[in-house]
Amino acid sequence: MTVGAPAHRESGRGAGIPRWLAFVAYRLLGGLFLAKPRVGKKRAGELQRRVSNKIDINMGEMKAGRLHSGSKTGPLVKSRKQAIAISYSQASKGKG
Repeated sequence: MTVGAPAHRESGRGAGIPRWLAFVAYRLLGGLFLAKPRVGKKRAGELQRRVSNKIDINMGEMKAGRLHSGSKTGPLVKSRKQAIAISYSQASKGKG
């Protein structure tokens, strides 16, 4: 360790180059030598939990004949796949 250098820069997660520099290097090198930096991703578990809840809600609405595609005046959803797609869309937008 050099004299005067902060200890957190020598080891652990804080070591290395700044995030913006890693991103620029990744873009310039085309990802050949560096791992792609993770920037602003939602945790997968959090999104999957919301999707699971929305699928349960939307399937119940579809079976009861209350799930519409698009707006509330749009055509009724009859396909299971379409109901799941609506659930994913609503969960990712954060709609209750």
